[in-house]
Amino acid sequence: FPDTQVCLAPHHASADMLAATPDNLCWIDIDQHNANFLTGVIAALVTKTGKIGSINGFEFPALTRQPEGFHLGARCVNPDIGFSQEYVNTWTDTAVAKAATQALIAGGADVISSSTDSAVLGIIDAAQEADSQVWVVPAYYDSVTLGPDVVLTSAVHGLAEAATMMIERAFAGEIGPASFHSFDATNNPGIVAASLYDNADELDAASRAIFDDIDARVRSGAIAIPDETEGAVTIGAVGSAADVDVESIGCTPGTAGDPYRVALFSPGTADDLSWSHAWNDGAELAAAANPLIEITHVELLNEPDAYVQQGSAFAEEGFDFLL
Repeated sequence: FPDTQVCLAPHHASADMLAATPDNLCWIDIDQHNANFLTGVIAALVTKTGKIGSINGFEFPALTRQPEGFHLGARCVNPDIGFSQEYVNTWTDTAVAKAATQALIAGGADVISSSTDSAVLGIIDAAQEADSQVWVVPAYYDSVTLGPDVVLTSAVHGLAEAATMMIERAFAGEIGPASFHSFDATNNPGIVAASLYDNADELDAASRAIFDDIDARVRSGAIAIPDETEGAVTIGAVGSAADVDVESIGCTPGTAGDPYRVALFSPGTADDLSWSHAWNDGAELAAAANPLIEITHVELLNEPDAYVQQGSAFAEEGFDFLL
C-alpha cells in the first residue's frame, strides 16, 4: 500500500535504516527514559537509606534504558548512590514482581522504580507491607491512585503527546518521505516526573530547588541524557548507567544544592521606609523564592571607601553576587 502512510515506534532509526526505508514508512522514537531519569533525581533526594532499585520486565535496549535512566538520574545527584535491580521476565505476574521487590527491600532499597506493566501492582503490595516507608515509582501514566501511601511519583513517558503530534503531522502532510521523528524532554512536554501530591513534603525546599534546576537543564539540553543505542555513550545495556561519567553529560553533583550568597550594601537600613528598605524587600523576595539564595545586608555605608572595603572583604570570602 504505497499510498498509505505507516509509522512504527519505538525505534531509533540509523542513517542506513532510513536509506533502505520506503517513502511511505516513518520511524518514531520516544525517549521514555528521560522521565525515568527525572524520577531518579527525585529518588536520590528522597531516599533515607542511600539505596534505590528497579523491578524490570524483559531485557532489551528500549526497556533497559528505563531502569538505567532511573539510576543515571539518581547519580546526577549522588554518583555513589546504591542501586540494585531485578529482571522478572514478565509484564503482568504480580506475585513474581512482589517477591523480587521484597528482596530489594531486604537489601535496603527504599525507593523502587517499575519498568513493567500491571506487575507494578505486586511492587506496590510489597511496599505497602514493608516495615518502614518504601516508595514506588510506576511508569507510563501518573499512577498515584494505585497507592497514594507508597507511590512517590511516576515516570510519565509522554506517549500520548507523541501520538497527538504525529497524527497532527500526518493530517498536515508533514511526515516526509522515509523520515525519523524523535521525541525527548526537550520537545515533548508530556515527558515528566509526575506530581508528588500529598507526599510533596518528602522534598524539602532545597531538594525541590535541586530537582527544578536539573529538570530545567534536561529540558534545555544542557544535560544530555544518553540514548540506548546511538552515540558515544549509551544506556541500553544492563549496568551501563554505572559507567557513565555524569559530569560528561552535564550533571554537576554536589553543586546544585550549594548556597548562592548575595551581599547587599546600602546607605540606610532595612526598615528606613526608603531606598535601602525597598532593596532589602526585593532581596528577601528573591531568597523566599529560592532556598539556595542567602542574603547578607550590610547597612549604613555612606562613604565610597566603605563600599570598597566591604565589597573586597565579601569578594575574598567567596560571595557570588555583590549588590
